[in-house]
Amino acid sequence: MARNGYFVLTGVCPEYAGVAGDHPSCLHGGVGGTSTSRLSGRAPVNSQNLSYWPATGELWLMNEQLRERVTVHVPWTTLTGRP
Repeated sequence: MARNGYFVLTGVCPEYAGVAGDHPSCLHGGVGGTSTSRLSGRAPVNSQNLSYWPATGELWLMNEQLRERVTVHVPWTTLTGRP
């Protein structure tokens, strides 16, 4: 998902790249045309479904994995350091 030219996406954490199996996901952020960088923390296995809620200024992640449902929200500026 993108906001003001900065995007956040989920993907495998770098330490698990190329390793078979289900591993925690990480949030990665960046600006178009440049490499992404890992943002702080970890997300649930195979995370997906990011959205931004303008009314609260929060990034939301909703995920379902192996009958577990997870919903997480964090202030955009806390996660990205950007307004």
